[in-house]
Amino acid sequence: MKIRKKLIDFFFPKYCLKCQSLGSFLCRKCQQKIKRAKTACFLCRKENQFGEICPLCLYYQGEKAREWFVNNLIWTASYRQKICKNLITSLKYKGVEEIANILALLLNNKINNTWPNIEADLFYIPNNKSQEKRRGYNQTKLIAEILAKLNPKLHINHNLITKKFKQRQTTKNIKKRWENLNEFAYQGKSLLNKNVIIVDDLASSGATLNQIAKCIKSHKPKSIRGAVVFKG
Repeated sequence: MKIRKKLIDFFFPKYCLKCQSLGSFLCRKCQQKIKRAKTACFLCRKENQFGEICPLCLYYQGEKAREWFVNNLIWTASYRQKICKNLITSLKYKGVEEIANILALLLNNKINNTWPNIEADLFYIPNNKSQEKRRGYNQTKLIAEILAKLNPKLHINHNLITKKFKQRQTTKNIKKRWENLNEFAYQGKSLLNKNVIIVDDLASSGATLNQIAKCIKSHKPKSIRGAVVFKG
């Protein structure tokens, strides 16, 4: 395996997506340059300790018929940073599967710093078959699987399915995203009194994460949290 890896690296060398230095897709120096996000309310960005959604934000979201089922939601950095956009683009649209390792490391550090020693089931966003076939993999599943390997207290749960797919959310504004939600179902063992963490690579409105949380809440977990690599 080591010889094979050396051959691949020789014929297909890796360059840092920011500084173009040889050796990896994100060198250590550029990784340190990513401006990390403070732990805060996902909606108003008021800083707090565990990523709780502010009670006042929940009230105003309720006024807009957006009931929130995610208890806490954290992210590592803003997607507005050019290097963050390059990482997501390379993973989702250019087939650079190894980027998932970088994103999982960033997210694992954030989880450990915010919710130390938490034991939880990890859920990821299911792709439709055409998306996964075109891409060759589900990027959020990859990130969640690597997280489970990095952290022995996080256990991957593959039992979330999509009952009905809607149109892609990418080009829609926040209002349309909340009106265009996939329908999910959980088909696994009991989640009673378990912590749940829903993993995603990128979240703008949080609507998809919240829709999954709504599905999972009926199975009475102890808590439902979201962990996102970048916030759009």
